[in-house]
Amino acid sequence: MAKSAADQSKQLRALMAKSSPDDAKKFLALVDLNKRSARLGEFKLLVYHPFVEEFEYQWKGQARTGKNLNCLLVDESDKTSYCNAQFKLT
Repeated sequence: MAKSAADQSKQLRALMAKSSPDDAKKFLALVDLNKRSARLGEFKLLVYHPFVEEFEYQWKGQARTGKNLNCLLVDESDKTSYCNAQFKLT
């Protein structure tokens, strides 16, 4: 069963509460995000305003419906660093 955005948010807050100050050494700042660091780095981010966007498109002549999860990602250590994120839901 899929978790709701509220459940995922609670789980994320619980994980963040368990972290110690020494954990900050392991995480990259959001300003360091690039193609390479996205695959190899670890980032400690907060998720704000998550919502699911539904859209319609044509594939091989058939009408289909798709979904994207959109949200705002904010660097936990520098709240002035943020970006928009969009994830395709399957």
